[in-house]
Amino acid sequence: MEVNARPLLYGSQHPFYVVSKNGKLLFSEFNRNTDDDYQAVLVGRCCESGDSQCLTYDGLNTPRKFSEPETGDFVVIGGVGAYCSSMTPMNYNSHVQVSEVLYTCDSKYKEIRLKQTIEQIIANER
Repeated sequence: MEVNARPLLYGSQHPFYVVSKNGKLLFSEFNRNTDDDYQAVLVGRCCESGDSQCLTYDGLNTPRKFSEPETGDFVVIGGVGAYCSSMTPMNYNSHVQVSEVLYTCDSKYKEIRLKQTIEQIIANER
């Protein structure tokens, strides 16, 4: 919710990817494996009703199908880009901003924003 507010505000659904800890793509909603019958609701760390990446336009949590990740794997939410970043309620509940990674045209990953530190959040407080 504090990283990608679009599902909460609009019921938008972003594509999910599961990437192994060594960087291998295990699942993409664009080329599903018909054996993928795992269903889950992806939620964030705020523990609030709107803190879900699986909300419908009516605000209902709806499980989505994808490959079940193992401990250490990454679940990537695609299509977020600068628009989602700019509309996010930054530092909600004192959560730090996450790093941002760009997937380039030449199939490389480039970190374009570092993860924020708690010291950066409180630097301007008096």
